[in-house]
Amino acid sequence: MEEQLYILEYEKLQDFMLGGKADFVIVNKNNEHRINYIIKKFPYNDNKFKVSYKSHIKIDIGYIVLESQNIISFQSIDFKHLAILSKERAETFKGLFNFVFVRNMIPNNVSVCYTGRCSICGRKLTDPEYIRIGIGKKCLEEM
Repeated sequence: MEEQLYILEYEKLQDFMLGGKADFVIVNKNNEHRINYIIKKFPYNDNKFKVSYKSHIKIDIGYIVLESQNIISFQSIDFKHLAILSKERAETFKGLFNFVFVRNMIPNNVSVCYTGRCSICGRKLTDPEYIRIGIGKKCLEEM
């Protein structure tokens, strides 16, 4: 059974992606091709996030680094250490990252969806109000 997906609006996307435990899927609207990504905050470092994609296993492809004055960058893992499919996933994520954090938009041919889990703690969301924003009530109150 396929997991239900919820479309993320651009206005909430950056905060969702940097929540700490973001689990989301990008869907190509032209061919319905999907890639599931996970962005997790490093323990003890609020400025660095590990980016992975999920297939039957989770594979690390790079890092997001928050630098001074809201400068943010994506750094791929050295490509010679990645398999061809992982390189493609890293390039796809890099393209999405540039749209979302540099151009401040989502590409027209892509939907960004999440799996119904809180982007901060990773718990399954049940309340429709919090499903809509991708963050649970408790985590939202603590922000």
